[in-house]
Amino acid sequence: MSSSWYQLDDQRENWLLFRVGTERDEESAIRWWELVVGNATQLIRSHASKVSVDAQNESELLTSLFEKLERYRDQEPLLITPSRTTLKRLRARLVEVTTQQLLSLRGFRHLCLDEQLERQFGHSLSDRGLTADSDGPLPPETDYGDLTLSTSTTQLWDVWTSIYALLPLRGIRGERL
Repeated sequence: MSSSWYQLDDQRENWLLFRVGTERDEESAIRWWELVVGNATQLIRSHASKVSVDAQNESELLTSLFEKLERYRDQEPLLITPSRTTLKRLRARLVEVTTQQLLSLRGFRHLCLDEQLERQFGHSLSDRGLTADSDGPLPPETDYGDLTLSTSTTQLWDVWTSIYALLPLRGIRGERL
């Protein structure tokens, strides 16, 4: 047998760091999303989508997001957002946007990174130089390239991987959605 249980465990995809972005305010349409997939050992993959690059409208954008999320739903992964506003914004837009299929966040657990920083360390994301009003994914370098994750998302991933081992177990379980 060529692979050991440890190597297989190394490839588990149990953390999903997620961000969405809008035009100007919380009520406007979602224009982009970024999803980072990883575990305690490594960042395994990332996905991003943006209206006018990968999707024609918000409905297509949300459908593509949930197609990516669907792959992880049965594993009951931890969906990590920078703030509660991210999840509220997504839910609000799901109510407004008509899609051909029912989109749901059930089967995921949720953790708000900013709340954990505040609760456990007395810090916030803004103390680390991260703001909620950051840009989304960068355009592809070539006509056939993929979007590149924004610096803010990779910084959020770095914050998460630097604190998760210091959180109490109940802190990293998250709440069921």
